[in-house]
Amino acid sequence: MIVLLSFIWCMDVLVLLVGHSCGDAVITETGNSEKVVGLIYIAAPDAGKNSR
Repeated sequence: MIVLLSFIWCMDVLVLLVGHSCGDAVITETGNSEKVVGLIYIAAPDAGKNSR
């Protein structure tokens, strides 16, 4: 998470974070940064289940 925060702070633009459902804690915490304008969570289907 520290690496992600450092990367965001080096950018000169606002950031929209997109993360996989397994990494939700990382983007949720990083989303508290004033440079982050939004968060998008992408859920993955459960292993062994049909995604249709």
